[in-house]
Amino acid sequence: MLTIGAAWAKAVLYNALGQYAEALASAESAAYEMEVPNVTGWALIELVEAAVRSRQPARARDAPRQLSDHTIDGSDWAGGVEARSRALVSEGDGERQ
Repeated sequence: MLTIGAAWAKAVLYNALGQYAEALASAESAAYEMEVPNVTGWALIELVEAAVRSRQPARARDAPRQLSDHTIDGSDWAGGVEARSRALVSEGDGERQ
């Protein structure tokens, strides 16, 4: 079994390579199998990206809420990454590319 850091790194790599199914599996492993506050937050960001790009946004529906547990309240970065994650998994009227 991979460590949470290695699973997160694989998720980043696979997302960058466009291998979204592999990224999703690695991100889920990093985000849900072990609780390490700093890495779990980063893994949730990769999870949202991979789920949306692999056309499985339902697998990341809870990630934005969980992400808020792993970010510093009030920071611009936290607000931005949470808003981005919520937008990506939303079922709004907007068109996705």
